[in-house]
Amino acid sequence: MAEAPEIPLCQPLPELPTGGYDDDYFLEPPHESLHCPVCLLVLREPHLISCCGTHICQVCIERIQANEQSCPCCRSENYINVLDKKERGKVLELKVHCLNSVKGCDWVGELGDQERHFTNKCQYVEKVCHYGCGGKYPRFLLHTHEQDECPERPVEMKMATFTKQFMEKVCTLEREIINLNKKLTDQEERHKTEVYALETKYEGEIIKLNKRMKDQEERHKMESQIQQADEMSQLKKDLSLLISLAGKVPSWYIAPLTDSTILLHPCTFSMFNFSHHKRVSGQWWSTPFYTGPDGYKLQLRVDANGNG
Repeated sequence: MAEAPEIPLCQPLPELPTGGYDDDYFLEPPHESLHCPVCLLVLREPHLISCCGTHICQVCIERIQANEQSCPCCRSENYINVLDKKERGKVLELKVHCLNSVKGCDWVGELGDQERHFTNKCQYVEKVCHYGCGGKYPRFLLHTHEQDECPERPVEMKMATFTKQFMEKVCTLEREIINLNKKLTDQEERHKTEVYALETKYEGEIIKLNKRMKDQEERHKMESQIQQADEMSQLKKDLSLLISLAGKVPSWYIAPLTDSTILLHPCTFSMFNFSHHKRVSGQWWSTPFYTGPDGYKLQLRVDANGNG
């Protein structure tokens, strides 16, 4: 006769819905002692079974009792179960993420604080608009929607939104003006610095150029004076030559040179070789003379044979 297969003392009940937490729910895998022998998950509201001292999830043990089944671990028919607060405290101290971690919430804390955080503080929990537009928004966007976007918000809030947007634009323009003024000031200072650097760099060359120009002016002035003196000397020589060529004007008839002006006094002249001139040309001319300092320039013509 074949023996019946041995049944393990703690046999899970796969037909019952699970009542515990999945291991992936926690930051670190919980200890094996915190797992329910029925659903094989982390204990949720652990109850202590009187017959064998095993801890089972509240949902799991209640469904077993509802079906009038024996203890799933020791098969005892008579047992009682009570909530083990100490064991529950161990589970509630396990570290977990926020229920909205996939939406972006980075909260990390104990399991016992998770519901409080989710209910009161999580910014990714969707809330219904208070003004009845029917929209749902994450908690961190709800205030902005109600203040600035909701079409059902009061008129006062709409005006406040318009005023806020206007002031923001004004502030933006003021900041741009300040930045522009600062940029212009910086450019002006940089330009002054560059000009000063250029002046410093070429200061010696400018001084040399000014000195060179001054020397050239002095040399040109000296050359002009020398040239005038040479011209005056040459004029005197030419005058002396003319006088010597004329040979008829006594030296006392020539006034001294004053301010480069020659003043000739009225003079007479003698006619030599009269017979020769009469025979050859019949006339001759005297040297030019002036009637006065501001008078006319004249010249005497003599006709040896008469005129007519």
